[in-house]
Order: sequence, then structure tokens, then C-alpha cells
Amino acid sequence: MLGWSEFHAGATADHAHAYLFRSYEPLPAETWLKWQIGGLCYLVGYPAGCLVFDTTEPDTIWRAVSALRAMGVPFNLVVVRGQTAYLFGRAKGAGIVPEAPWGVLAISELMGYHIIADKTAFETVREDTLFAAMRKTTLSIEELWAIIRT
Repeated sequence: MLGWSEFHAGATADHAHAYLFRSYEPLPAETWLKWQIGGLCYLVGYPAGCLVFDTTEPDTIWRAVSALRAMGVPFNLVVVRGQTAYLFGRAKGAGIVPEAPWGVLAISELMGYHIIADKTAFETVREDTLFAAMRKTTLSIEELWAIIRT
């Protein structure tokens, strides 16, 4: 998995940077039900707002990235297995949220692989709490669509 985080996009460093993450098994976002409507594809019922591109061609993805940048929306872009790109628009000002006080939700967490170093938090966290944190840190699919279609 190759990822890109814009400035203020949930990164643990206060600047734009790339990630490289190896996963032998599909991540939850990869196995989630996808739906295409109006030329855009999204994950049905996924807790983090995300557009999905079944291509990694830059021209295809750039229009959406450019629209987010034009509106000042931080984003995470993830390319998985060289075939599929996932674009998450970040909610402005949503860094560490009360539902996930152990740290910022970044690329792996948005893809459904949560890294929780705090032992107590790891042993007590519930799926609905993780989902709430993912919803709070990303734009909804409706908000993403409104930006992309402008």
C-alpha cells in the first residue's frame, strides 16, 4: 500500500508525506462493497468517506485531488496493490478525536487496519467506537461528491 497525506491530513508529522505499508491480506476497505453512481465509486456504508478509483492512472484521479486542493480540504490518497486508489477527504480540524484518544487516524486506520499502541485502549476499544472516529475524521461521501462535482 502506498499512501500520500497532505498537510493536516491526519499524519503524525506536521507536513505532507508518503507512506509505504505492506499487507499480505486485503485490508477491510478493499473487501467492502463498492457502488458506482454518476461516474463515481464509493464504499457502501463504510465508516470513512472515501472515493474509490479502479485505476491508478493519474489523469483519472487528479480531477478529484485537484478539486479537494482547490477547496483547501486535506486528503489521504492510498494506492493498493497497484490497481485501486482510495481518496479520503479529511474533516478540517479533526486530528485526535475523543473516540480515539491514543492517536491520529491516518492511512492504515482509514483503510481499516487500526494501530493502537496503548494496551488499555487496545483491550477495551469497540468496533462502533472505531467507526465513529473514522466518521469524525473524514468528510462524508455526500460532502466529497459535492466538492468533486463543482
